[in-house]
Amino acid sequence: MTPRQQYDAAIAQLREDPNSLVHQHQAVLALARAGSLTFALQEYERYGLGQIKAHPDPQLLEDVISLQGRLYKDLYVTTSGPAAQEHALNAAQCYEAAFKATSGFYSAINSATMSWLGGVPSTIVTARARRVLELVDKSVQNGTENQTAVSDQYFAEATKAEALSLLGDDQAARQSLRRAWDCDPLGYMAQASTLKQFRMMSEKREKPIAWLDEFTPPKAMHFAGPIFQHDLSAPKVDDLTRRLTDCVQKNDIGFGFGALAAGSDILIAEALLNEGGQLHVVLPTNKANFVDQSVRPFGDPWVDRFEACWQAATSHFAFNPVETATFEDAIRFSSALAMGRALRHAENLSVTACQMIVAPSGEGVSITDRDAALWRQTGAPQFSLAFHKEAAPSSSPSPADLLKNVVCVSQGDGAADIDPISTLQSKLTTLWETLKTSGGRFGLHAALGEESLNIDIVQSLRESAFSDGIYVSEAAANLIALLAGDQYASGYIGETESGVPSFVLRTKGAA
Repeated sequence: MTPRQQYDAAIAQLREDPNSLVHQHQAVLALARAGSLTFALQEYERYGLGQIKAHPDPQLLEDVISLQGRLYKDLYVTTSGPAAQEHALNAAQCYEAAFKATSGFYSAINSATMSWLGGVPSTIVTARARRVLELVDKSVQNGTENQTAVSDQYFAEATKAEALSLLGDDQAARQSLRRAWDCDPLGYMAQASTLKQFRMMSEKREKPIAWLDEFTPPKAMHFAGPIFQHDLSAPKVDDLTRRLTDCVQKNDIGFGFGALAAGSDILIAEALLNEGGQLHVVLPTNKANFVDQSVRPFGDPWVDRFEACWQAATSHFAFNPVETATFEDAIRFSSALAMGRALRHAENLSVTACQMIVAPSGEGVSITDRDAALWRQTGAPQFSLAFHKEAAPSSSPSPADLLKNVVCVSQGDGAADIDPISTLQSKLTTLWETLKTSGGRFGLHAALGEESLNIDIVQSLRESAFSDGIYVSEAAANLIALLAGDQYASGYIGETESGVPSFVLRTKGAA
């Protein structure tokens, strides 16, 4: 599951049992993984997790105590100078307390690493790193390969690699990390967490760790292309399919975000799925309407292939446009949302985002050309595969066009004011300045096609929201990632009472 899905699942369980320590821990950890650090810190305090000092389940106890260390570690990443060193030392203290209470090697390795990052004397760091190796070896000796879960094998090898790196044995660390990857090659979230740890260490060292790039998880892509009939020349379709598969393989693409129209979209999705990647479907309207307009008219076989891709997809998102919007408007907007989701996913995993397009060879500006032009503004890689299909002309939107009549500013009293804006940057700047001067609670929420119009975003959150911040819908979060991703990031914080996913917006470099 994604961090967002993990958080929603934990909150659902907490509605049934509000005092469940397991699900309180899972909820806070999921928020941290989703990038909602400020909210995670508040929820950790609200649940009283910092007061837990003993529990009959040693694994749960280690997880809960270590979680505070994890939050301090995230603060270390987002700050610099003396403040960062203080966060590192606080994290090390929390992890060491967790280790003393449980003797777990997860808390042990983090105690060692954060101690080193915090400037603790090398003799202490070395002793803690060697302690980790002893714990891992003992753990391996007490179990067999068949008795140990894949995740346990992964973390044992990853932990050993980190300890070896702290001790300066990079060759052995690299070998151990490779064994970890081989244990769980598709465990991308775990791998991202491990790489985050190693990159912190690499940045601290005088000589960076040069071999880390070989362990980077696959790229996240947005994909698009023209529709074509199912009875198109089989050799040409087969050739396109081969080139799409080669592109996925050669560029190490593992996550795809886009629609599933007949033709190019489905061919790209199939290539991704056949290579073991994750498909995330983003439609401009509900599933039934999309199939009727963009799949079924081009041949029944495409409907079967659409359903196969839909069933294999990891997630689904269907944009619900306002009644006055044309289908083409909805396509334009949902394409932007898909691009933003790809960029956000890549940022969460610390990997590269890219775009794969099947470029029609006909004259005029196609919908695909427009998507390609919009993506190029991000500066991220783009892979274009030529195809002979002609397409109808279409105009290219500016970033401002995507935002007109889309953004709703909601204040703490529930009042809503639709405010068409010429640029995203100017509106966000104004909101930040208002927050600083008023001390009030505001929410920025995309209203086009959302149920959130006239809803007080802050008060309607199922879990109490923290006092200051700008709250955005998923649509707004994706647009911000696409159009102002160098300035702002967002983290998931749950759903409104009507089921609208909400995110908290922050400037880059802020918690």
